Order: sequence, then structure tokens, then C-alpha cells
Amino acid sequence: MFIYKLVFENFGVYRGRQEIDFSVSKESPIVLFGGKNGAGKTTLLNGLQFVLYGKRAANIGRTSADHEEFLIEAVHREESDDGESLYQKRKAGVEIEFEAVYDGELARFYVTRSWEKSGSESLTNFPEKLTVFQNGLPSEFLTKNWAEVMEEILPHEISSLFLFDGEKIDQLDRKGMVNNRFNAFIMGYLEEQGVATHFDALLSDNESQVKHLDMIPVECVVRNIATGSLCRRLGVEDGLDLEPPTFEFFLKNDELHDPMINEYHIASFGWATPAEVESMKVQTFRVNEILSKLFADGGMILVDFKLEFGRFSDQLLLGDEFTPDGCRLWDTDTREKLDKDRFRQGLGGVVEAYEEVALRLGVDLEAPIAA
Repeated sequence: MFIYKLVFENFGVYRGRQEIDFSVSKESPIVLFGGKNGAGKTTLLNGLQFVLYGKRAANIGRTSADHEEFLIEAVHREESDDGESLYQKRKAGVEIEFEAVYDGELARFYVTRSWEKSGSESLTNFPEKLTVFQNGLPSEFLTKNWAEVMEEILPHEISSLFLFDGEKIDQLDRKGMVNNRFNAFIMGYLEEQGVATHFDALLSDNESQVKHLDMIPVECVVRNIATGSLCRRLGVEDGLDLEPPTFEFFLKNDELHDPMINEYHIASFGWATPAEVESMKVQTFRVNEILSKLFADGGMILVDFKLEFGRFSDQLLLGDEFTPDGCRLWDTDTREKLDKDRFRQGLGGVVEAYEEVALRLGVDLEAPIAA
């Protein structure tokens, strides 16, 4: 995806029609924006997300009321002639021109979102209009199905990996710290309960010392409640309690999107011995038993999780990590999501949720690290 142009019309701090050129050359391949607080850097990012994703943009709330409030507040305000009051423009909009691969071909898109105050001066009626052009021609199909089209071009779930500001960078850095300390706590707790792991010591906020394992390329997944891919694959009810819990093997292969496998695949391709397979199953269910109780004591449900194992000398040890990135955790009473799904579903507050989980388990995120 290559952005050529972004246009604001009475959007936020941008008065009138302001066009931002993203053109680059081999000599100058990067576009940088700088400015003091209030100069419009965050507004630019918000506008970029909004024109692409509409009310699903990360900077907008989850309800229609939130969306309407965003439209109202986004319209530029300026001082009246006497300098004693503010008045709001009647019309605002954001436009973007970009190039991306769609339906197997490179195409050029021009997308406009605009809204105009109509009726009374109460600012309560802001009908939004979306228009999409492809290769210079208006497309009724793309306009009607733009949300689905954008999912093919840049899925909403991963857009925040590319569209973020300095504050998001700080949050990502904090998330690494939380996960590192959280994993140290969980691994230590499992060791106390008799589960052998590769974890040795917490070295810093973002570093841990572990044993070097010969990893088995298989993920072990236990599900205590049906949700996510299980519901999509089997058509079962989301939130259904599973008794007994289900167990699944997946091949750890990003290029193949971690396909589901079974014990016969593991044996045929020599990924693990029958004894190792049995040990992985036993240890995974043991971890489920231990951690389900631990999280329950903290008012949380361990919905599902994945584990990886590796060889160390003549032992099979639990490897990788255990954090909210690799499991699902719900609040016991409200079933509020406190895990990776907050990012996947654009719910926001990812780092805050991880910190809440740590707090409930008694993990001290500020404790000094022993030398």
C-alpha cells in the first residue's frame, strides 16, 4: 500500500482545504512530519485511520453514538470576528489517494468521507457520505462494500501495527515489560508446582535467561471454552463451556498459517516420538489444571492457551512463553476480554488489560530485579 495524498477539509485543526503530499523519490524515500503539540500530527493520524476504516477506526468508540460524537467534534472550529467566541464550520471531510493490490491486481484508489451539518444548529445531524473511486472511476460496488475491501488491502486487526504515534510506541514498550515479568511469574509458579520449564532468571524489564532447547515444531492447544477459530470451524456456540477440555496439535509454521495436525502427522514426519507426544499432552493438561485454578482465584477464566515444548539433554521442557499474548482470559463475572483479543477486535486498552491481569495475580511490575 502506497499513499500519495491525504486531504483535510475543516477537519480538526486543519482549516479549509489542506492537501498533504506523500510523494517520494529515490533520493528522498521518506516523509517525516514534525511539529509542536497541537500542530496537527495526531489529527493527521486520526484522519488517516478514519478515512480508511470509518467508525471502526481505533480512535473512535464502539457505538453509533461514539461515531456521531466523533463527527461532531472533528469539525473545525475557529474564532468569531470579535475574537470572543468559537463557531463551527458546516462541512468537513477527509480524502485519501493510494495504490494497493486488490483482487490480484495493482489499483489506484481515491476515497472520500465527508459530512455536513443539516437542520438546526444543535449539531446533532451529521450524515456521513462515502465515495470510492478505482483507477479514476467511481465504483458503486466498492463504495457499498468498502469495509470488506479494506480487510483485503490492510485488515483492521493489524492496522494498528502500521498506523500509530509516539504514544503507541510507549505502550508497545510497556507491553513488552509487562509480558516479560508476567511470563517470569507464571514460569516460576509452574516450576513450584512441578512443571519443568526452560526459564532460568529475569534479567531486566525486557530480558530473561532461558535454557537453549531443541524445539519441537508443534503447538499444544487446550480449550476450556469454545470461542474464536473453534467456533468458526465447527459452528458451535461461542462461550460454550467445554467439559472435558479439548486438546489440539498445530504445526508451528507461519507460512502455512499453523495448520492443525494429529499424532499420525507427528509420527510420520518425525517431529516427535510417541513418548514425547504423550508427555506433551500430559504436561499441557497439568498446566491447564494448575493455571485454571490460579486465574480463577484472581477472578478470571482461562479460556484457552497454547504451549510449546523442547528437548534439553534427556528432558522435555516447557519452552516459549506464557503471557496474555498466547492465551485467552475473561473476567469471571462479566466475561470481559483481558487478553490478545482486545487487540484483534480493536477493543483498545490492551496494555491496561494485561496490567490488570498481572495485578490480580499479585505480580509486582515495579519490583527491583535481583542482580
